[in-house]
Amino acid sequence: MGILSVLLRSLWGRKQQNGSAKKEVAFSTESELRAETFTLRGIGHFNQGQLDQAAECYLDAIRLFPLCIEALVNIGNVYLLQARYEEADIFLTKAIAIRPELYQPYLVRIQLLLRQKAFEEAIEFGYQIIHLHPECAEAYLHLGNVCMLQAQYEEADRLFTQAMVLEPKLYKAYLVQLQLLLRKGELDRAVEFGQEAIRLFPSSDEVYATLGDIYKEQRRYEDAELALAKALELVPERPWSHIIHFHILLLRGDFERAWAALVKSEKSFQSALGDLAAEYSKKKFTHERYIQDPDFHQKTILFWTDWGLGDSLLFLRYLALFKKRYQPQRIIVACEKPLTRIFQGLVDDVIPKPEATLITASPYDYHSPLYSLPCLFETRVESIPQSVPYISVSGDDKAKWADRIAALPGLKVGLAWGGGDTINVKDALRSIPLSKFEPLLSIEGITWVSLQKGKPAEQLRALACPIIDWTEELQDMMDTAALIENLDLTISVDTSVINLVGALGRPGWVLNRYGSEWRWFCDREVSPWYPSVRIFSQSSMNDWDSVIARMATELQKIVETTGAPRHPFSNQAELGLQIHG
Repeated sequence: MGILSVLLRSLWGRKQQNGSAKKEVAFSTESELRAETFTLRGIGHFNQGQLDQAAECYLDAIRLFPLCIEALVNIGNVYLLQARYEEADIFLTKAIAIRPELYQPYLVRIQLLLRQKAFEEAIEFGYQIIHLHPECAEAYLHLGNVCMLQAQYEEADRLFTQAMVLEPKLYKAYLVQLQLLLRKGELDRAVEFGQEAIRLFPSSDEVYATLGDIYKEQRRYEDAELALAKALELVPERPWSHIIHFHILLLRGDFERAWAALVKSEKSFQSALGDLAAEYSKKKFTHERYIQDPDFHQKTILFWTDWGLGDSLLFLRYLALFKKRYQPQRIIVACEKPLTRIFQGLVDDVIPKPEATLITASPYDYHSPLYSLPCLFETRVESIPQSVPYISVSGDDKAKWADRIAALPGLKVGLAWGGGDTINVKDALRSIPLSKFEPLLSIEGITWVSLQKGKPAEQLRALACPIIDWTEELQDMMDTAALIENLDLTISVDTSVINLVGALGRPGWVLNRYGSEWRWFCDREVSPWYPSVRIFSQSSMNDWDSVIARMATELQKIVETTGAPRHPFSNQAELGLQIHG
């Protein structure tokens, strides 16, 4: 969230008034004092999580005294947290125009740009802040954070280091530096740095939780659990710590303790909702509420997605089970736009996010995050629903690709090599440069089809081997599913594509990092979540070469077994294919 939970009043100076204009000064001073009173009330509401009330107080302060910088910045911060981005920008821009020598409005605005994913503008704005306020350590910190999210790791490292030079005990600088090392996969260095951070900040639950996540990637599970236990001892209500613990327990197959950790994370999440907590709790679906509600069969339940696309694709298998057991009148899902057509055939209504929120969605009687369904059904490893495939593609959608795919020579294999989501702290650990796939791409008798969207797709331009790229026609996950249905095999890193393959029950191979993701467990070749997907895991950190070599050997066997013809490169132009390389 915002870095400025409360802006210290001592930082806001006032221009000296001219003594000759006593009447005007008195009026201005009275207005300022009243504005300060409203600002202080707003800060009180903000500290209690009452954002709407805080915003009203800040607006009252601005009406009384339009030059009240503190209120202008604070309401910009509130609107940022409420995703009211245009309004936030208006107030922050005004604050900067009035007092350009103050760095606080700049820091909130760079967060605003980051939240809007305006990365290039955020980087440019960040350097402006440093130019204007070279002594402001937090300016380097925020700019470094944007650079980190854009995978500009060396520059992020330099900026974080400079922030620590300016303020040697700047806690947030140590925390983001630790996250940077995790992103880069420099886990040994991250552990050393984390231990140094603990010596400096022994009461930091966030450092302990991050260390737990790092230990998990190193498969040091006992150390990970000890670190998380310490984090939760320090701050029991931190949802993030519970979620990391939840992932570790799932990964190890300890589902009973995992769901308990998830329940704790939800309770912690509710405690952080402030004035939305009552609404959340009042309508949160539980089995007990179902039993107590004799009219449940006449009710509407809203499910909402809150994790990645891949997680949503995995959990949606539970919707049919929910409908069968509880039989509500209507089921609504609020989900990301790329998933709307996937859900449409499974529920009564689908509302795309971000237009829908928990409060603004269509009228509902109960709600629940989609990820809580496995907990509701008390899932264990042996009782994971084996309803695969649970996503279906219409004949018309399949037919859009059928003739084009059928015209391709040899084995038709889809490929996705990057997560394309730099917000995900593990993205660099799971994503692989396309150039590393040369041992696979050089196998004759295969036509490769790109399934890669986002920034990693730019690597196609530098590729020497041909890959067919129709991804501009893939407007959502249903389009991608229709293409996958026509392929012989899909090979992907751990991203939404391989979850889609598994949900369709289609043949897939996943390249799994050493630390693994919970759905792939540890040291398995097949996951009970997705029986049609074969798992190729790293045997050591950052070693993709041996994984790809194993895949190449297995793929060569398939080509030889099926007798797939040699790739006739001379005919590609006649087929009218869009080729990269």
